[in-house]
Amino acid sequence: GDRLERVAGRAVRTFDEVYEALEAAGKAKAVEIEALRAGRRITARLTLDRDPGLAPRIEPIIGSVALFSPARKAGLQPGDRVLSVGGRRVREWSDVSRLVAGTKEGPVTVVIARGGARSSATMEPKREGPDGRRIIGISVRPPETLVRRFGLLESARAAAMEIRAITVATVTAVAQVITGRLRFQDALGGPVMIARVGFEKAREGASDLLHFIAVLNVQLMVANLLPIPALDGGMIVLACWEGIRRKRLSVTTYQRFNTVGVTFIVLLALVALFFDVRR
Repeated sequence: GDRLERVAGRAVRTFDEVYEALEAAGKAKAVEIEALRAGRRITARLTLDRDPGLAPRIEPIIGSVALFSPARKAGLQPGDRVLSVGGRRVREWSDVSRLVAGTKEGPVTVVIARGGARSSATMEPKREGPDGRRIIGISVRPPETLVRRFGLLESARAAAMEIRAITVATVTAVAQVITGRLRFQDALGGPVMIARVGFEKAREGASDLLHFIAVLNVQLMVANLLPIPALDGGMIVLACWEGIRRKRLSVTTYQRFNTVGVTFIVLLALVALFFDVRR
């Protein structure tokens, strides 16, 4: 409930600005935070040697309901306010995911308020993600948003930061799949998943859809640079190998290399489609 006013000497209005101020603090071991609590100004020191644990307080109002999800089948709708999960009261959105994930095997009852009336719905959560968390397929309604308009240079800088963040997240996911920390089927999405997510983003608004398209393009860029035959990353590996040998590879070698790559990509697409349908 504290309203943050200044972080590391910088005035903040949004949580994006809070995170930017913490990042700008760099290698500082601790930063000073000024906040308002019940009209009274307080000061605290926050250590940065671990996750600060700061997150906005968000009302437990459903923003979207995923297609083919337990929540959609049970009749939950965007705009519903979640009052309780499994008989336990909900005060903010973080309570919803925590209570659903914490329930034991079996159905869970969710009490909601819609149009001034209360109702309940019982559903069987499904398990998803590398840790097999139980979910019902709902996402939060976006909190109040502050719109900031940038000039050309500021827009380019903000876009570059966003592309960097998406790239890092994509590379991290690939590394986690290779090391076994993330299940292959949880990291891979095929045409059905792309269509499903795109449909949901289109319902949320044009800006969300455009952002999804941009994310998809950045992920394809990263995938194209992987050292897989037939992709640009594979061609770069061959070019480097030719540079080391100081001799070009034969046409037959290139053809075999590309055949292996195309076969792998087709199999990958079929596996992705299989997991899409299974979901």
